[in-house]
Amino acid sequence: MKTFYIVGLGNPGTKYEKTRHNAGFMVADALSRELHAPEFKLKKNAHALITPPFVPPLSRGGWGGLSMIIAKPQTYMNLSGKSVAALLKRDKLTTEKLNNCLLVVSDDLDLPLGTLRFRERGTAGGHQGLQSVINALGTEEFPRLKIGIRPPSLSRQPGKAEEFVLKKFTKEEFTLLQETVVPKAIKEILSRIH
Repeated sequence: MKTFYIVGLGNPGTKYEKTRHNAGFMVADALSRELHAPEFKLKKNAHALITPPFVPPLSRGGWGGLSMIIAKPQTYMNLSGKSVAALLKRDKLTTEKLNNCLLVVSDDLDLPLGTLRFRERGTAGGHQGLQSVINALGTEEFPRLKIGIRPPSLSRQPGKAEEFVLKKFTKEEFTLLQETVVPKAIKEILSRIH
């Protein structure tokens, strides 16, 4: 049975729960609820909270017995690659097979709040979590879904980005994210799994 990994990037702990940098975790949590996944459990050797492998309800008979694992690295954003590489060791996956078994979900400060961007491959675009994954896997050849977090009022000044991504969403931004962006992200993810 083929296993598909959905990895949401973010920072662990309640301090970072509703921060912009945790958009990937928010999508992973919502996807887990949507698919009635088993509860997240800490997998120490992968430094991640993961769902045990499960067969999503919509894949039974429709996706040929696909098994799924949803993961949230607990290494902090800039070391996410360590966790992703350890997770993929489970199935002895090679970098040539990543397009068919991995999707990384992250925030993106260059995209306006409310937008999504899917890429089959590419650079990290300045995102340290994605760069860590690229470094750990030794390739840029893996799909990723980027969640826009930039409000229209943000000016791009040096040093501001690091502070901004660690701040919590405003109430209005969080509502938009939960009611519109996350459901769109789930729909996009499910359309790409095969």
